[in-house]
Amino acid sequence: MARIVALKAFNMADLFTNTFGDPSPLGINALALDYGEGIMRMWGSYDWNRTVGATSGNFRAMTYVEDGVAQLKINSFAANAVDFQEQGTALIGQTLLGFLMTGSDTVEGSGRGDRLYGFSGDDNLFGNGGNDVLFGGKGNDRIFGGAGANRMEGGAGNDRIVGGEGADRMNGGAGADSMIGGFGDDVFLGGAGDDAMTGGRGADAFIFRAGSGRDIVYGFRAEDALVLDRAVTGGRELSEFVDQNAREFDNSVVLRLGEARVLFAGLTDKDALFQNLQLLEDFI
Repeated sequence: MARIVALKAFNMADLFTNTFGDPSPLGINALALDYGEGIMRMWGSYDWNRTVGATSGNFRAMTYVEDGVAQLKINSFAANAVDFQEQGTALIGQTLLGFLMTGSDTVEGSGRGDRLYGFSGDDNLFGNGGNDVLFGGKGNDRIFGGAGANRMEGGAGNDRIVGGEGADRMNGGAGADSMIGGFGDDVFLGGAGDDAMTGGRGADAFIFRAGSGRDIVYGFRAEDALVLDRAVTGGRELSEFVDQNAREFDNSVVLRLGEARVLFAGLTDKDALFQNLQLLEDFI
């Protein structure tokens, strides 16, 4: 059961259109709109894929011209239709939920494997149960994995990504991001920008590629993995590269990666970096 909790100041000009290249609106049956008190409510049914008759693909909401705050709640996502009901929730039939919003959205996933997209705006995405894919898009987003082995990406903006109970993969994307591990064996990729990564209780992996910023890693332990791209090492042997570029400094270890650097806060012995040192091409 997935809930679209709040969709603020989004656009919806053509109401709903498909994502297969046809810009014309699709058929609407028994649809009603109520803009009272700044809340938009829908009920009836909307056939979003009459030709293919499948649950694959995304549907998009665009161009709602009124100012202010709107709220949309979806009742169910059947095999071939989407039913809109006042004060309802959204049941995702398979593993796909795709919206194009320009405002600040709050989207909660179900107990299944959901795909949640925030796109523009400062969004809040909650995976809840299942193995989810969560993408924040533009804006300063907050993404929470919940249970399951989730894949989370912040996109552009200064994002906060929090792992859950499973083995999560976190990619901050562009911007100064904060990523916090959970209980599983998590994978961190900071991306461009100056990022902060905090290891969780599992055996985590921290990946650094060319183009990384000035990152900080908290809670790095000997059982965690340091994973470097060959473009960072310049083809040199891993142990030699780390030994020559890592320095112990003020109760921390600093690893220089060309113009970028990684500060391992609280790590007093650089030998911990050698315990599980891997090339990115071998790790994936």
